[in-house]
Amino acid sequence: MALLQRCPRRQGFNPGPISGIFGPGTTVALKEFQTTGAPEIIVDGICGSQMWPFMG
Repeated sequence: MALLQRCPRRQGFNPGPISGIFGPGTTVALKEFQTTGAPEIIVDGICGSQMWPFMG
């Protein structure tokens, strides 16, 4: 889970403290990160298989 918080942070989106807990801050940061990705990404705050190629 900490990886999921670090990836958006590296792109400039703040998930809050890197705690390893998928909380509201992580959801918001992930949605913001999704809006800047490829157009086929669904902005849902879920880190599914559509997101992993962009998490590097």
